[in-house]
Amino acid sequence: MGAFNSLIENKTEILASYDDIIAQITDCKRQEKEIAKIDEDCASIEVLIKKLIAENARLSLEQEEYNRRYSEYVIKYNELQTRRQSLNNEITMRQARRNQMKAFIKELSRQEQLLTEFDESLWSATVNAMVVKSAKEVVFQFKDGTELPWRLESK
Repeated sequence: MGAFNSLIENKTEILASYDDIIAQITDCKRQEKEIAKIDEDCASIEVLIKKLIAENARLSLEQEEYNRRYSEYVIKYNELQTRRQSLNNEITMRQARRNQMKAFIKELSRQEQLLTEFDESLWSATVNAMVVKSAKEVVFQFKDGTELPWRLESK
């Protein structure tokens, strides 16, 4: 409760900067631009492959040369598709991160007063993990990525 209460006490400061932070951390414009370029390059390779096949049908190219060129195109195309999938995964991860952070902010902004007892739904909505460092120290890892070291007091 104390760890979350320390967030509530600083809620105004935390919430003030979060929209900009979320936008910066989860921005996908670079990845989307690279995907668009990959799509253009793949379309160009597809055209080259079709031309190569047509040329081979029309002129009966040396098959070794044809296979070499065809393989080069296919390898490049597959490399681009692998990179595209990697970028899509990165975008998905960033979107999931954004959703996590927004859910955290929603819970934090709803909390108007300090906690006086454990709230399981609040815990589930905001805390990702609690790492025990020692018998007297833990670190709360919140779903927004914040880590809060906390010293346990003996009673």
